[in-house]
Amino acid sequence: FFALPTGGDQLVLTGQSLTFGDSFSGSGYVSGGQFVFTLASGLLPGLLEGAINLSTQQGAGSATFADNGEIVTLTYSIVACPPTQ
Repeated sequence: FFALPTGGDQLVLTGQSLTFGDSFSGSGYVSGGQFVFTLASGLLPGLLEGAINLSTQQGAGSATFADNGEIVTLTYSIVACPPTQ
């Protein structure tokens, strides 16, 4: 996912699921050393949310599946994007 700062420690988020190929959009903000975010897609899973500690680059959150309402716990990590060729 890609983040575009919009000011005031807030960001617009976009990305594509490597599993299903659908697009995600959302928003996030930085507060108390955490990056808090929500992303939504028209396909599965539907909604991703969480918080990542910026010093450890690790975090947790959940995915809510749009088709059945199932919620699963996820762990998140910040990784650098590989350069495009």
